[in-house]
Amino acid sequence: MKILRNPPITPYSFWVVPPLSSKAFSIQSYYKSILKELAYFLKENFSQKILYLSFPYSVTDFQPFIWEGFKVFPRYTYLLDLNICIDDIKKQMSPERRNDIGKVLRDGLEIREIKTIEDKETALDLIAHTFKRQNKQVNLDIIKKVLFEFLKTQNGFGYITYKKKTPLATSIRIYDKKTAYYILGGYNSKEKHHGAGALSLWSCILKTKEKNLQTFDFEGSMIPNIERYFRGFGGKITPYFAIARASFVIECFLKIFKRSIF
Repeated sequence: MKILRNPPITPYSFWVVPPLSSKAFSIQSYYKSILKELAYFLKENFSQKILYLSFPYSVTDFQPFIWEGFKVFPRYTYLLDLNICIDDIKKQMSPERRNDIGKVLRDGLEIREIKTIEDKETALDLIAHTFKRQNKQVNLDIIKKVLFEFLKTQNGFGYITYKKKTPLATSIRIYDKKTAYYILGGYNSKEKHHGAGALSLWSCILKTKEKNLQTFDFEGSMIPNIERYFRGFGGKITPYFAIARASFVIECFLKIFKRSIF
């Protein structure tokens, strides 16, 4: 069975549409006509495949997909508004998360920005270790390409938390003109420190603020323990929508394993 879905390590796919400056009715009609064409195209060309696609939170009109028989359901992420000062950002965080960051600094842990090939290899080891610990399969070749070929100072950054010379946690971000997006993270479960991951994330938030970007996107928070962790940084919960479709026989089968989608 072939599956049409979002690219790996991307919770939703972005789309590029030429802007239209006009009154509200014209704008809504313009976008709806594009979505109608997309819904029809996907239905006609991928009817015998499993289809699962999620859209960025800027897309909110899914009537065309419902009319074409797609399942439409919400997913959630957290968005942190960076148009306020650092002190106000800290005030929005949970006491637990603020304590995590404070404890790390008191315990003498260090934070280092990822700059060299050796740094990227360390980050890769932490990320691979985390996926293995969680029993999740991941294509490490894709992660290597992201770290060693794509990630550059003009489109991304990352940090690693160290205890002396031992790496404990890492967080990786990419960014565009307005927003930084969480894409990868890792944690050393053999050398645990409760605030190591929080410090690497907080350093990414500070870097995003330094670059004068407007938003920090935690990129999806549907797993309960991860949702709770991200929520502690004080971002606003924000829905984005996904569509799903399969043939009747395949859909009946998938209801056993993917009830939340089909």
